[in-house]
Amino acid sequence: MANLTLIGQAQREALGLGLATPQNVFNTLTRLAEAMGYKDADQFFTAPDPNNPPNSGPPPEVQLEQVKQQGRMQEIQAKGQVDIQVEQMRQQAQAAQA
Repeated sequence: MANLTLIGQAQREALGLGLATPQNVFNTLTRLAEAMGYKDADQFFTAPDPNNPPNSGPPPEVQLEQVKQQGRMQEIQAKGQVDIQVEQMRQQAQAAQA
């Protein structure tokens, strides 16, 4: 059981690198449940559907649009901060003249 647990932990990291699949993880979990004495691991885990892969996030074109929008928001925020600083400097200059 300890070895299967270690394999499962390694698979979590490997999933992100493309070195493990949801089916690999399912196999490990099934064997872990069996090693614990359960005859029907399906009551705990569902096999991944090869025709319906897990959602890995939005499509690339949506991700690109999100990045563009984030960039625009950062520009607006930066401009707002600059405007505030300019106004503060203007007020300080007026106060110094007075």
